[in-house]
Amino acid sequence: MSKSQYSLLYSRQHQGVGQQLQSMTLMSNKLKWSPLSCRPFKANVAAFILAIISTVACLLLSFPVKSDDANNFNDIASENAHFSDAFSTFVEVGNGEMNWWWLSLYRARLLTPTGQYQDGETPLLLTIEYHRNIASEHLVEATQAQWQHLGFSQQLIEAWGKQIHTLWPDVTKHDQLSFHISETGQGRFYFNHRPLQGDFSAAFSRAFVSIWLAEQTSRPELRAQLLGQK
Repeated sequence: MSKSQYSLLYSRQHQGVGQQLQSMTLMSNKLKWSPLSCRPFKANVAAFILAIISTVACLLLSFPVKSDDANNFNDIASENAHFSDAFSTFVEVGNGEMNWWWLSLYRARLLTPTGQYQDGETPLLLTIEYHRNIASEHLVEATQAQWQHLGFSQQLIEAWGKQIHTLWPDVTKHDQLSFHISETGQGRFYFNHRPLQGDFSAAFSRAFVSIWLAEQTSRPELRAQLLGQK
């Protein structure tokens, strides 16, 4: 919305406020209690209350939308559209739930341009939708534990942990963290369809998706679901 449109909207809203205030003044002058008739009094009170409600509503609407908020909304819409366009041709290979005892932690989805996946194939998109609130430090710790399970060196685990620790936010229910690996093997994270700064090496990218896709994964049932085998 342009500045001139904001100004016109602001002016019209304040004209409405002025009219409401004038109506309240006239109503208050007519508001006289009579012991001989309660009905006119009740009607006037009801009308007066309605006038107050209308005036408050106009006052709330009279505050102009901040340009920063409008720009932020436009940025989010643009990034969501870019994400949808970039991966609109990707087809789901499979999906599955990650459960810990009786708790459902997240749902993972694997997508590729063909809807099929062979070990090491790129490009691909791995998306995780969380079902619970989880602090970023706990996500990093869990990721490092999986890398340790897969046998990566402690030096690499610590280096990769520092990279994602500075990047990943805390997640809440319904948040999505996606990881895209390009044809060249480079990786990038997206949080709720918005790209997070920084590209990741092919070595990191393979190590990250191996948490779910490697044969040595700690969650073979989830792996089978992601690969469309169950």
